[in-house]
Amino acid sequence: VPALKVDAERAWTQLTTIAAFGPRPSGSPAMKEQLAYLEAQVKAMGYTPERDSFTDETPSGPIEFHNLLARLKGQRPGFILLAAHYDTKRIDGVPDFIGANDGASGTALLLELMRTLKSQGTWAGPEIRFAFFDGEECQVEFGPKDGFHGSRHLAGAWKRSGELKDGLGMILLDMIGDADLKLTLSTEDSPELVRLVRQVAKQQGIGERVGFYGGEVWDDHTAFLERGLPAVDLIDFDYGPNNSYWHTNQDTVEHCQAASLEMVGNLVLGMLANWSTKP
Repeated sequence: VPALKVDAERAWTQLTTIAAFGPRPSGSPAMKEQLAYLEAQVKAMGYTPERDSFTDETPSGPIEFHNLLARLKGQRPGFILLAAHYDTKRIDGVPDFIGANDGASGTALLLELMRTLKSQGTWAGPEIRFAFFDGEECQVEFGPKDGFHGSRHLAGAWKRSGELKDGLGMILLDMIGDADLKLTLSTEDSPELVRLVRQVAKQQGIGERVGFYGGEVWDDHTAFLERGLPAVDLIDFDYGPNNSYWHTNQDTVEHCQAASLEMVGNLVLGMLANWSTKP
């Protein structure tokens, strides 16, 4: 079986299309447009899109959030979760924050991974669940009622229903479009998945693109880790000189590139293939 590969150009087109919606904070009109676009894309690929909608308290009052979920049936027991967040941060003083990297890159690559995995007919591995999380960004500072709304909601629901115990692991995509790509693994990531990332990256000749971030990174994988699901956050937490593009109006399409989406996409496909064939 030839190794699956993502189409860098398609992934890039998705990134530029999504960034063109403009700022997409949770609850905004542009966010609703983006959600409709994502649902249409997911449906066109032959998946059944599922909205997981709920209202949560935030520092600026209650907001209705919408996670978008889909599944690819597998031939083996259990499931793997692939996820990204699709909201952008509401930033005072930066009204035009479009989050080309922080929001659009993970969303774009998740769509392209869905297309690639579906394109080969039957998927031999475990079921793959896809989640586009709403409400990842905090409004003031991260806390129990600010930030990670979508992932907390879903992790809690799956824990209560008992289905989380069938989870084999989670790969989160966040800020993976940086033109100067260096994935920064953290102490939060599950050691067995860190090993898998490094092993596949080395096999694919991009070992030098994977490094280590000095501390913990809280992200949409945190709620799942806390509930016992092994997880790894593929994130480049050094965007621009000394991370100076992060959460600024410098987070633009010009500072991202298709080659980064391609590298991370093929890394994920390599991890899935590895995961799916082990006894």
